[in-house]
Amino acid sequence: MKKKMILIFMLIMNISISYTQNTFTQNIRGIIIDADSKKPIEGASVRILNSNLTAISGKNGMFTIGQVPIGRQDMIVTQTGYESKSLFSILVTSGKELDLTISLTESIQQLQEVTVKSTRSKIKALNEFATASARQFSVEETKRYAAAVFDPARMAQNFAGVNNNGDMQNEIVVRGNSPKGLLWRLEGIEIPNPNHFGGLATT
Repeated sequence: MKKKMILIFMLIMNISISYTQNTFTQNIRGIIIDADSKKPIEGASVRILNSNLTAISGKNGMFTIGQVPIGRQDMIVTQTGYESKSLFSILVTSGKELDLTISLTESIQQLQEVTVKSTRSKIKALNEFATASARQFSVEETKRYAAAVFDPARMAQNFAGVNNNGDMQNEIVVRGNSPKGLLWRLEGIEIPNPNHFGGLATT
């Protein structure tokens, strides 16, 4: 009787070991593509959840995960710049490899508002060769000066050492120098006068 019990126990153990050694597995293959352009995505991570089975997609977007236990499996696909995608209850069968086509959508991140302010000193001239009596001003600044009316010549008359050449002219005299020696530039191009009619007082 004891011998029979021992034989039955050994038979059960052999069946259990044999079943463990012959656990069925299958491969999962597929391609990762961009949802919009349909182009393959390289470097995407494909992982079977609750396991150590992972794969990385190649240049052609293809990936292969081997020795996946048959049955229902959950997967997650991640890639930088794309929204992660989870696939649940994927059926892995022993009869045929599972072939998947997985599309990822680009992630859109809303950035916070960035305010850029200039820290350049107004006393420092745009011309690096101007070593003295230099002053710069912006279009916005002309709005705050009385009678400037967006006229750079009128605006400059508010500065020290700058005078008007006469009521009938809008030319300016800088520290007693002739108005003819004044150089006007518009976006880097030399112009004779910043106004359309520089010689008319009503302009």
